[in-house]
Amino acid sequence: MTTSDRHNSLDAEQLEVLNEALLALQSALLGRPIYGSEHPTICVQRDEAVRGLRTLLDALRRPIRVLLVDRRVVVGSQRLPSSEQLAGGVFARLNAGGVDGLVVTPGLRPDELDSLLAALPDDPSHPFELPNTPHLRPACIDDHESDAPPSPGLRSADDTRDAAEAFGPVWSAVADRGEPDHEQLGRLVEQIGAAVAVGADAMLPMADLKRHDEYTFVHTVNVGILAAGLAEAVGLSPPVVQDLTLAALLHDVGKKQTPLELLNKAGKLEEHELRIMRRHPADGARILFDAPGVPEIATVVAFEHHIKLDSSGYPSVRPGYRAHLGSQIVQLADVFDALRTHRPYRAALPMEKVKQIMFEDAGRHYDRDLLAVFFGRVVTRSSREQDDETPPVADAA
Repeated sequence: MTTSDRHNSLDAEQLEVLNEALLALQSALLGRPIYGSEHPTICVQRDEAVRGLRTLLDALRRPIRVLLVDRRVVVGSQRLPSSEQLAGGVFARLNAGGVDGLVVTPGLRPDELDSLLAALPDDPSHPFELPNTPHLRPACIDDHESDAPPSPGLRSADDTRDAAEAFGPVWSAVADRGEPDHEQLGRLVEQIGAAVAVGADAMLPMADLKRHDEYTFVHTVNVGILAAGLAEAVGLSPPVVQDLTLAALLHDVGKKQTPLELLNKAGKLEEHELRIMRRHPADGARILFDAPGVPEIATVVAFEHHIKLDSSGYPSVRPGYRAHLGSQIVQLADVFDALRTHRPYRAALPMEKVKQIMFEDAGRHYDRDLLAVFFGRVVTRSSREQDDETPPVADAA
């Protein structure tokens, strides 16, 4: 072990703190083009990264130098536990710009991580310049380690676009004109796929339970991420996962035909209101059936995503009807995220309560094995709970 290696050596606990901080940073990076840079989910992950790095820096009282070396993410001679995920995510983005890693020094501020995230482009092939701030600067393998002050800061790239504003018109184009914007939808599917592939499921808004959101957009993207993760977990092929992710993003497009006062009603829907609400699967299937370039599975999922394992739910189907596996996957993602998100008629539910509710319906509403994979392999990196009292459960429309 060289002198430099000994200088950078961390104990097991410190290595884990650094690993988790970098995973949070990666989640913030990969989540920005999906959710938008100001979304609470991204801020939560950014703050987790800052908190972890500060904790480590305060303990070490020296800079940390993390590098990508031979497709391994290391500090000194130590490989990080999530080296493979990090090497394919945030460090791949850094390396595409000619940077091998980062040097982080005591005093790190949240705005310095914001500058780093803003500088890295959505498209890794685009040129960019990294900011060189007082406590965070780019590093190269052949650099000499130094605690010297950084050189004057470089101008960062423009901030990531606001994905919510971009996605709204895409959804409307499908619902109102039957003309999907394949470029925008394809880009979002690719971003979700990249995030899932490198284990960025921590971007899911599981910790930020006390905030209200632009529900339609955020819920739709969450369902896309969860469905993609579950589809991969059960072994579906990459092309099928891609089509199913697109189907998940469009599963609720029929709600464009549902009056807003029903979608946002604070309270239980009346029977006639329920009948109107429950038209949206059939409305969505009709919209997608004739939409050019939309895979067949999207039409099927739109129609079936409220049909339960025992043939209950809606639209009404014959006894013994079995929904497509893709529809079952999207349904689990849809129900889970709806229960974990604030709605006009109830507050978000804690993770354990959601798990209890869904497993109580295993074998009746949901396939038990699929549910086990979902909670065992997809919903595994939820942030620390922030629950006060468990609110009462309301009937989902």
